[in-house]
Amino acid sequence: MKPTKLPFLAVLAFAAACASPNRAYLVDLGDTVVSSRTADNGDKETFVVTRGSGGDAELRRVVESARSRPMLGVRTVELDKDAAQERGVKPYSGLLVKSVTRDGGAAEAGIVAGDVLLAADEQELVYQAQLTKLAGSLAPDQQVRIALLRGQDRIERTVRVTASPVEPSRVEHVIPLTESSYTVGPYAGVRLLGVPEPYNRELFGDGNGVVISRVELGSPAWVAGLRDGDLVESIDGGPVPPLEDLAHLIAERGEQRGEMQWQVTRGRGKSFATTFSLYDYRDGSDVHVPLLLNIDDGVAYDRWAVGPFGLVMSSRTSYVSPTPTRQAETRNEFSALLGLFCVDSGPRDTSVRLLWIIRFDT
Repeated sequence: MKPTKLPFLAVLAFAAACASPNRAYLVDLGDTVVSSRTADNGDKETFVVTRGSGGDAELRRVVESARSRPMLGVRTVELDKDAAQERGVKPYSGLLVKSVTRDGGAAEAGIVAGDVLLAADEQELVYQAQLTKLAGSLAPDQQVRIALLRGQDRIERTVRVTASPVEPSRVEHVIPLTESSYTVGPYAGVRLLGVPEPYNRELFGDGNGVVISRVELGSPAWVAGLRDGDLVESIDGGPVPPLEDLAHLIAERGEQRGEMQWQVTRGRGKSFATTFSLYDYRDGSDVHVPLLLNIDDGVAYDRWAVGPFGLVMSSRTSYVSPTPTRQAETRNEFSALLGLFCVDSGPRDTSVRLLWIIRFDT
């Protein structure tokens, strides 16, 4: 009988589980309010930077309305020829009251369902649109003289105009952002989008609106604490230059390994400044000795391993984003002796596993 390979495969499985690669976390930093104001008509207009359905940051214009409208407090329908004859009125004249709004002006005046409205302020009523237009032209507490037919009796009532309940509404409009034709990735690790005119001048005045759409894990911008959705307020203490000029400035300083200071806004009024070095962060180094040693110096992580598949000893240190902070955090995963000893150390806790089955957290 051939010897089974199951024990060896089990060892590999346990070791792989212990030294599993780091997972990426999507950080929800919340909406960044760029501007908020209330118009003369009571509408609230807000510009926010938020995360779009595709994951990139985007600028939205949100209009919220909470208005009431003047009303008489009746629901009516037009009378056709047969219905008019039944009530003894001229064909195609008058509006039949189907219902009356509780606590409305019509209810106060004693109008009930089944009445026929003949005229409003001496204007003969024929079409429903006439009553709707009349109510819309009035203000709450104004008085309207209504002539109506109840049975065979013609009656006149004075109806007070009231306000309808508030009907809130919300309209969102995504503002297309512009992207620089000059890449800024190799030196900063960010994707920058610009706010187009006329919104740019309206929201930022003499400066320029620049939104950080994406930040590459492990890049200089990431290490400096910049995140997706941040709004750039100033560069080196001055106004933000146009997007294309900013891209060229990043490239020039990156070639010289220079620094930049960015003032950014995040979330609800959180503003901070960060200074970071610019360089070609994509450069890395690898050392590989088959079955003995493997060293990777990458952008988002550093890793080394001793022995085949790292079964003798291995370590991986990577940048992680478990919380919506602007601080760059790291995670280290270490294993040794075929996975008999494992340590997973994160930003806030550490997990230790011994002999594959004994585990405790600190």
